[in-house]
Amino acid sequence: MLRNARSALERLRGGEYSAIEGLRRYAESYRELLVQHIDKENNVLFPMAKQVVAEGELVEEAERVEREHNHEEMLRKLEELQRAIEAASSSG
Repeated sequence: MLRNARSALERLRGGEYSAIEGLRRYAESYRELLVQHIDKENNVLFPMAKQVVAEGELVEEAERVEREHNHEEMLRKLEELQRAIEAASSSG
C-alpha cells in the first residue's frame, strides 16, 4: 500500500495530476486502518493490559513503543503528503 502511495506521489511531483485520486484512496484507506487500530487498542488491548500490568509499567511501555516506532516522523510524513495533495488539487 505504501509503495503505491510513494509511486503516486512521485507521479504527482512529475506533473501527473491524475495521481491525486490514487493518493486520496491511499490516504482514506490509511485513515480507516488507523481508526480501526485505535479502536481495537482502546476497547480491547488497553483494558486487557490494565488487568495484567501495573499502571506505571503500562505507561513506560507505551512511551517505549512511541519512541521505537517514531510516530512523530510518521505524522510529519502524512502531513507532507496532505500538503502535496492539497497543492496539486489547487493547481490542477
